[in-house]
Amino acid sequence: MAVTQKFKNMGFSTLLAGITNVATALSVQASHGARFSAAGAGDYFRAIIYNAAGTYELIKVTTRAGDDFTVIVRSQEGTTAPVAGWLAGDKVREVISSLAISDFVDQKVADSSTTVLAAQATALAQQESLLKNFGFTATLNAPAAGDIT
Repeated sequence: MAVTQKFKNMGFSTLLAGITNVATALSVQASHGARFSAAGAGDYFRAIIYNAAGTYELIKVTTRAGDDFTVIVRSQEGTTAPVAGWLAGDKVREVISSLAISDFVDQKVADSSTTVLAAQATALAQQESLLKNFGFTATLNAPAAGDIT
């Protein structure tokens, strides 16, 4: 099953209750879960928890059931959870981070690499055939995965 990163505009709420700095689940305000992307069965989205003091933590949400984010990966992209944890009322917002963009691009490249490489190998074979028809000896090498820029 493919892992798919989800994006949704304006996913925001506040924490229903505080969480510790190592908790792997959180709840947002009643009926606010639908504001966020669906997550589960291989899907995930990225979010930020932050407070009025300017402290923030990026998280990866791999399962959302209603208003409960039941599997979260903490301290993403060099951020750390505050030692005291987060308080009820601290803000939660779905975000697109630099890693989210990088993961998205990597996935699209991976999805297209096989198709692109097959097309390039076919084109090279045709070019070799044409060169041989004109008396040239040629061996053209197809690019390897990762050579596409």
